[in-house]
Amino acid sequence: MLKHPIKRWLDFILLIPILLIPILLNQVHAGDKKIFVGDTVFSGSMGGSDSITLSISSGLLHFKGKWDGGHSTAKSLWTLGPNGSIYIDKEAEINNNMKDKINARQLSVFGQGPQSTLETDPNFDADHMGYNPTDTNNWVSNGWSVLYLKNLTYITHASKNLPTVNKRSGSPPYDLTHHGLLIFQGGSKTVWKVSDTDQSYDGGINWDHPLDVIVDKSLTFTGVYVDAAKVHFGSLTSGGSTLIKKGKGTLHISGSQGYASEAKIVVAQGTVIFNTDPGKPNEDQLNKPYKLQSPGQHLSLEVSSEGEAQLLANEPVWDAHNKLFLPQTKRNGFYTIESQGVMKVGAGQIDISTTLTLSSSSILILSNITDSSYWTAEGKIQLAGNIKIEGGSLGLGKHILMKSSAGISGTFSSVQIPDGVILGYDEKSLFVTVSKPLTLRMFKTKRNNLQEVYWGSLLMGNKFRLDGKGL
Repeated sequence: MLKHPIKRWLDFILLIPILLIPILLNQVHAGDKKIFVGDTVFSGSMGGSDSITLSISSGLLHFKGKWDGGHSTAKSLWTLGPNGSIYIDKEAEINNNMKDKINARQLSVFGQGPQSTLETDPNFDADHMGYNPTDTNNWVSNGWSVLYLKNLTYITHASKNLPTVNKRSGSPPYDLTHHGLLIFQGGSKTVWKVSDTDQSYDGGINWDHPLDVIVDKSLTFTGVYVDAAKVHFGSLTSGGSTLIKKGKGTLHISGSQGYASEAKIVVAQGTVIFNTDPGKPNEDQLNKPYKLQSPGQHLSLEVSSEGEAQLLANEPVWDAHNKLFLPQTKRNGFYTIESQGVMKVGAGQIDISTTLTLSSSSILILSNITDSSYWTAEGKIQLAGNIKIEGGSLGLGKHILMKSSAGISGTFSSVQIPDGVILGYDEKSLFVTVSKPLTLRMFKTKRNNLQEVYWGSLLMGNKFRLDGKGL
C-alpha cells in the first residue's frame, strides 16, 4: 500500500538527523580549530584574519577548497594524527601571501610519524597569483610560498606543487622575483618523496632535524641567495642535522649552499651532484651581488655503497629568475668525506677540513683533471678501492692529485689510467707523472651532439701499494 505524500515527507524529515550523523562526526568545531575525523571531502573556504588550526586526527581529508592565511594576523597550522592525511586536490587554492605581494605568513603542517601524510595532486598549482608581465592588473595575492613541515611524509608529483610564486622583492625597486621557502623542522624525522617526474625548486630548502629525501627521477635546486630572495640549500642549526638521499633518482644542487656546523649529507641511494660550492665562497664570487647564507666548510659527505656523488660537476647553473647566473665553480669545500660508493670528480680543487676516507668498495673517478686539479686535506687521507683517470688535459711532468700534511696511506685494489701516465706517491701526496704526449680521441655523443675529449687507452688491473712499501 502506497503511503500518502505527506506521510512520506514526514518520514524523510525524521530521517535527516540520521543522515547527518556521519557528517557531524567527521567535522567538529572547537574554538579556532576545525577537526576532521575519518575520510572527508572539503570544498569550502577556511582561514581569515585570525589564526586557525586544521586538525586531521584520523582518516584522509581531500582538500578541494580555498585556504586564506595571508592576513597580517593569520597563523595557519595543520596537525595530523598518527594516521591522519591531507590530499591537496587540483582544484584547491592555498594562499599565505600578504596583500603587498612581498611578505608571507607561515603555514605549518605537523604530523606524528611517517603515516602522517601531506600529498599534492600532480595538477595542483601552488601559484594562483595571476602574474602576467604584460598586464599586472590581475596580479593578486593568492599563492602558497612558505611551508614548514615536521614529523611526517610529504609527497609531491610536479614542480608546480612546490611552494613558490611570482612576488615582489623586499627592497626597492621591488622587482619581480620567483621564490618560496620549504623548511623541514623538528620531530624525529621528516620524509620528502619527490615522486614520478623531474622536479625543480627555486626557493629555499632548509632543515634542522633528520630529513630523508626520496627521489624517483630528479630534483634540481636552483635558488640563489640575493637581497631580493635570501634562499639557499642547507641545514639551519648545528648538532648533526643529516639529509639522507634515497631513491634511484638524482639530486642536483645547482644553487647557493650554506650549512650549519655538523651538517651531513648521506648518499644512501642514487646520485647527488654538487654544481656549486658547499663550503666557503669562491674568490670570484666575493664581488658578485650574491653570497652564501652560511659560508664555511661545515658539510660532511658520506657516500654509501649504493650511492654516487659527483663533485665539481659543472652542469649549467642559473637563477630561475633568469637575472643572476652563478659561475661554474672551480672548488668544492667539505668538512670530511667518507665513501664506500662512487665519487666522480671534475676539474678543480677539493678542500677538506679533516679527513678523506675511501673504503675497499669505493670507486674514485677523476673525469677531467687539469694542471690545477688537486685535493687537499688537513687530516689524514686513507685510500683504498678503485681509481680511474678518464680524461683531462695535463702537460708533461709531475702533477699532484692529493696532498695532506697529516699523511697519506692505503692500497688501491684496481687502477685504470691512460697510457703515458704513471701513478706515484710519497708520504704526504699522491701524484701522476706524464712521461709522453697523450693521445687524444674525440667523439660526439648521440644525445646532445656535444664534443667530448678523452685521452689514451686505459691500463686495467694494475695494483699499486700506497702503504709505505713502495709501488
